[in-house]
Amino acid sequence: RGSNDAVHKSFSEVGSAVVPLLLRLLERCESGSMRNADVSIMNITKVLLYFSRVQKIRLPLVRHQGLLTALVRVATSILNVDSRVVRMRVMANLANAEVNRVTMCEHAGLIESLVKV
Repeated sequence: RGSNDAVHKSFSEVGSAVVPLLLRLLERCESGSMRNADVSIMNITKVLLYFSRVQKIRLPLVRHQGLLTALVRVATSILNVDSRVVRMRVMANLANAEVNRVTMCEHAGLIESLVKV
């Protein structure tokens, strides 16, 4: 795990290209069409967790199309316990940015998925 400055720099340089790719791969893994999907799910979720830990990245991260939908799947996807916990930590980190709270609460199914877990 890199420092906050290093993670912020990485996100600034490649985040807009990498996050959509990670989200598409995450969806593919969750569909069950990949071997060793649980390992890939955990690794992708950890990358999102590392991004979400940096305050300056939280707002642009939430704005990525598909991120909140991926977080909604915390309750509906077949995930191992560790992946589910890490994904919940991503949600908690993103909600720590006050500007994200309304967006997250208004996203269809996000609060309901938290209650299910």
